[in-house]
Amino acid sequence: MPELSSNLEVDRYRMALQGQKGGLWDLDLNGSRFYVSPEFWRWVGIKEGNRPVSLTGLLGIIDEADRGKFTELFNTPFNGPHRPYECEFRVLTGGDAPVWCSSAGLIIYDAEASPNRLVGLTRDISARKKMERDLEGSEELLRESQRLARVGGWSLDFKTEKVIWSEQVFEMFGLPRADEAPSLSEQHRLFSPKSWSALNECIEKSRVTKEAYEMELKVERNDGSEGWILSHGEPVQDHKGEIIGLHGVARDITKEKLFREQLAEQAALIDQAPVAFVLQDLEHQIVFWSKGAERIFGLEVTDAVGRNWLDLAGLAPALRTDASEQLAQTGAWQVLIETKNKAGEDIAIESRWTLLRDDEGEPKSILTIGSDVSETKEVEAQLMRAQRMESIGMLAGGIAHDLNNVLAPILMGMTVLRRKLADDPRGLSIIESIEKSANRGAALVKQVLSFAREVEPSDSVVQIKHLIHDIESVTENTFPKNIEFEFDIEAKPWPVTGDATHLHQVLLNLCVNARDAMPEGGTLTVKARNQHIDRQFAAMDDAVEPGHYVCLEVSDSGMGMTPEVQAQIFDPFFTTKEEGKGTGIGLSTVKSIVENLAGALTVESKPGRGSTFRVFFPAQVQASSKSAADSAPIKTGNGELILLVEDEASVLNITRQTLEAFGYRVLTAKDGAQAIGHYVKNRDEIALVLTDSIMPVMGGFALISAIHEIDPEAKVMVTSGNSSDESDTRQAAESGSGFLPKPYSAEQLLEKVSSILEA
Repeated sequence: MPELSSNLEVDRYRMALQGQKGGLWDLDLNGSRFYVSPEFWRWVGIKEGNRPVSLTGLLGIIDEADRGKFTELFNTPFNGPHRPYECEFRVLTGGDAPVWCSSAGLIIYDAEASPNRLVGLTRDISARKKMERDLEGSEELLRESQRLARVGGWSLDFKTEKVIWSEQVFEMFGLPRADEAPSLSEQHRLFSPKSWSALNECIEKSRVTKEAYEMELKVERNDGSEGWILSHGEPVQDHKGEIIGLHGVARDITKEKLFREQLAEQAALIDQAPVAFVLQDLEHQIVFWSKGAERIFGLEVTDAVGRNWLDLAGLAPALRTDASEQLAQTGAWQVLIETKNKAGEDIAIESRWTLLRDDEGEPKSILTIGSDVSETKEVEAQLMRAQRMESIGMLAGGIAHDLNNVLAPILMGMTVLRRKLADDPRGLSIIESIEKSANRGAALVKQVLSFAREVEPSDSVVQIKHLIHDIESVTENTFPKNIEFEFDIEAKPWPVTGDATHLHQVLLNLCVNARDAMPEGGTLTVKARNQHIDRQFAAMDDAVEPGHYVCLEVSDSGMGMTPEVQAQIFDPFFTTKEEGKGTGIGLSTVKSIVENLAGALTVESKPGRGSTFRVFFPAQVQASSKSAADSAPIKTGNGELILLVEDEASVLNITRQTLEAFGYRVLTAKDGAQAIGHYVKNRDEIALVLTDSIMPVMGGFALISAIHEIDPEAKVMVTSGNSSDESDTRQAAESGSGFLPKPYSAEQLLEKVSSILEA
């Protein structure tokens, strides 16, 4: 190819380019001649027959979008012989994709400052362009990934305090995208005071220790909202190993933080809930154990997780089968589990099971929610016992009237017979035995009624020694001969206040229990002593308050009791005796009586070593009243006429005989209607109307109303065999009448009649 110019400098430049790797261009811009080295055609892939032969044809193989770059070069005036150029363009090869080229060289200008020649070296930059495109794609992917993951990058230069943020970090702080991020000292307004202080501490620590850090920081955005980020930073070292800054990533965890807080709140609610949350896998192994479960079962989570729930709950085989079937059919099951906690205490758990499924609907676990209904079960049991007691009370009340009517003639007849047989010691002894038996029968009725309906006791000052002597004669005559008795009574025990019958019940019940505890015989010991309980003693035994007491102690050498039995002996209807040999109300009655007297009851017992019951009765140290056991003169009448109304013939006869034997005249009637007739005829003579409350034709209170219609000032006294019925007592009080419960002795009858007549 002929020389295009005689310019020696340009020629030398061309020769220098020929020594470089690439394709050489030497173009005549004012003509059609040009030179392109074979290397160019080879790597752009244009074969010899397809290569252009003119400058126009050469420009034609350049991508249309890039041709303007050359036009701009050629048309740019320049005041000088030549100037360098550099441009990138695509060459059309006829293949699938153009080849990227980079051309650099000189543009030669003529005397008129117009370009007339181009000399340069062209290289294939397709690989670099592909890398740039890939890099741009990766950067875009990284930006998009950071946006979706809410993650941003940052760096800090310790020397300049300059901070660089990625786009996502600006968004985390609610700031518009800027060329520069706030400096470290300016960032204090972006964090809560606590987080800002913690961040500075971590930065300084990392600077000194050269260790990375990670922490959660609370941010305060420009719009006033708050958020949370998780910041991870690592030290940056120079070539000398000195820490010159930090770089790291920040992730927006606001939603995650809120979710964790909600989970924590829910977990706290679960922990505080008074129910057990238990999660078991399909093999019934426990995988979650709540605080409520710990409290109910007494098992720590470390002791429960991994155990078999069915075994821990003590489910019987039949219940296990039912649970599996119900869960498979309905996905739910409910059962009352009665088991024991870790301490061995009985517990009742209302347990509800729910089958949990995964996203594909396959069973994955079983959630069990258990409520402790032990107290509820106990309340239900107490309610049932109360209902049973109510039934007993109704039954007892139904028979009390008739039973007391049977006992009343016996008790009143004893007084009359005692006067007639005053000179017959043997007869008086028999009478005394009959009277004691009748009194015990009356006390037994009263005990049942008292226990069932809580009859108000009749308190008086009682000497314990008299009660013990009475029990002594009963036990020695009725208890088995293989039981030996020992009585140890203080010479002058203090008197106590209480119902004499109730106190008798306490002592008799304790002695009977002691007897039954010694089926093979043994020793029954009864002791009574005065005892002052000081604060030191009371502190050692919290069952007793400080004060003066009479301590009644009943011991046996029998079989004793286990702690489990001792815990239940005062429960109503609890008994260890064979069916038909014990009612289970004896000790519960004892406890009720003692507590009503503000006393205390303790028990000591060991299996095989007998039992000792101690009853502490509050003592009346200064009491001067006569005891219930002391006898008083029987009051007699002066011929007063008493209208006696009673439908029970035996009671009517013995009451009439008693009243007549002690100085009264008696007019009798079998019902209220007959009594009204007698009263109308003899109203001026009748000093007192003595009537039963329950009678055929006309009852006692209807009779009282009728008599008060006739004479509002008439004196009336009502007797009742149903002494536990509060309505009788109330109606008697409302009608202004005296009241005497059956059965009663002659002394009680005469005392009451006298007090009403003297009022």
